[in-house]
Amino acid sequence: MTAKQINHLLHPKYNKRKNSNYLFFTRMEDCLVCKSLNTEAHHVWCSGGRSGNDFLAVPLCCFHHREYHDKGHDTFEDKNNLDLSTEIIKLLIKYIVLKEKK
Repeated sequence: MTAKQINHLLHPKYNKRKNSNYLFFTRMEDCLVCKSLNTEAHHVWCSGGRSGNDFLAVPLCCFHHREYHDKGHDTFEDKNNLDLSTEIIKLLIKYIVLKEKK
């Protein structure tokens, strides 16, 4: 397998799905690291500075959002004892459950 093929397996191109309601919901959640209420929706997987799939966003305060970009994905997860893939799934489940209650 070539390096390009391996990279594609590790970082596949996701469909860019936009959903302003989900981004609003994400921003209303506490920061995953410090529990601050003032959060931004961080798109975990995107390319070239473009925002990616809105359903792959997690809430991070401004400080931890910057830390993510400064340190990189793996270092950020290790330092803060997080698995962002798991956090994305938990957030999606919470969103779906809340929508079903309405």
